[in-house]
This record gives sequence, C-alpha cells and structure tokens, in this order.
Amino acid sequence: MTSPDPDQPLFIIGAPFEPGADYSAIPGTRTLFCEHCKGATVFAPSSLSHPEAGSATFICMSCASKLEGPSEIGEFTPLQMGEIRQAMARELENAFTMFTIFKSPSDYPGSYVVRRFRIVGLGIIPDPDPLAVCDSLGSARLAIQDLGRPGLVCVPAQPDDEPQIVESWM
Repeated sequence: MTSPDPDQPLFIIGAPFEPGADYSAIPGTRTLFCEHCKGATVFAPSSLSHPEAGSATFICMSCASKLEGPSEIGEFTPLQMGEIRQAMARELENAFTMFTIFKSPSDYPGSYVVRRFRIVGLGIIPDPDPLAVCDSLGSARLAIQDLGRPGLVCVPAQPDDEPQIVESWM
C-alpha cells in the first residue's frame, strides 16, 4: 500500500494469525510479528514485495483500526486487489451453504422464495438474487432438490427467526 502523503508513514496491514487456519489461498503468504502489538500476523506476498516495504511499518488489522485516519493506510496495489479477490473466491467456494425458504417476503409477496446463504467464518453472506421464486412450498422444496445436493437436512423455522422463514436446508 502506498501512502498518499510522503510525510505520513506507510502501514502494511496483515491479518491476525489463527492457529490451524489454512493460509494456502494465497501462495507465498508469510507470518511476521506486528510492529505495534508484537502479535503474529499474516501478510500476502504482494505486501511483502511492495516497492516501499523496506520503509513501511507492518501491523495487524487490530492495530490498523486504531490509526487516526484512513489515508494513513494508503491504497491497495492491483496485485493486492487480485490476491484479495482470489482469497475471497476460495473462501466462498469452501463455505458452508444453507438454503432458506421464505413465505411471502416483502420483495415477493404471495410467493415462496428460496435464498442461498454462505456461512464464512462468523459471517453469513446471502446471494444477491433468489435461487427460486415459487407458487407453493412443494415447488420451493423441489427447487432445492433439483440442485442435486444429496444429504441436505431440513431444519424448521426457529422461534426467534423472521416470521417469513418456513424452513432451512443444510
């Protein structure tokens, strides 16, 4: 990352190291210590080979969140953006997938809607578009079965779910 102001320090930000995590999504990733908190931090190869890396401060995301302003962090290089996209795509490929059937949601009143959700880490990422919009619960279930994913288990709506949720398939 380059600092927009030559008088400001350059910070290269890495992710906190998690024991047992798979860092193979970006080949050449290395673990270094954050120069602020001394915690183990993971850096992608493009960060390590950045033209200004020799004069940069390598810090973890937690320490970076405490910086005064976003301009201190700088801009991602095209190579770094490519690595981020590659890692995100691999993360989504390996995500746990769940299909939820909604009855008469606000965007499709009177219909049964099947939506796919991907669970990545502690976050849930919904697909932007519905998987299917159907006239009946049976048709919605068939849309899920037509995906050809054997072994899915139906989980009925839970008391704290949104009232439009009928069931989820995991």
